[in-house]
Amino acid sequence: MGELTLSRIGRRIKQRREERGLDQGQLASMIGRTRGYISRAETGKAGEKAEDLIEIARALGTTLADLVGETDEAMVTEVRRRLPDGTELALTFERIARGLADQTESDQEFIRRSVEAIAARWGRDAEPPDGL
Repeated sequence: MGELTLSRIGRRIKQRREERGLDQGQLASMIGRTRGYISRAETGKAGEKAEDLIEIARALGTTLADLVGETDEAMVTEVRRRLPDGTELALTFERIARGLADQTESDQEFIRRSVEAIAARWGRDAEPPDGL
């Protein structure tokens, strides 16, 4: 991978880690690496293998497609706007939105419509049903 790509991936790793309230040491522990490795990964200097990136993505509750920048950020923004921050429902739909790049066009459209319908039903001021 080129330096620009590794740098971009590193920024996204850092962004996702911070969104989840993790420090570098916590993420490192989750994947069996050192804090220094995470630091190098976030600055694009670690030269990650695909297997390492997949492991980091899983630990962060996201996808490899998200880390390399192939996501539907508009959908992620909409989920964040409509659903209460930090709820299991919001986090679940954010993970779905981040994985859209891995889906067929018809599945992407179905997911978008589903998210919109659910978000409209359980917006910021409403409580989602138990278990969500």
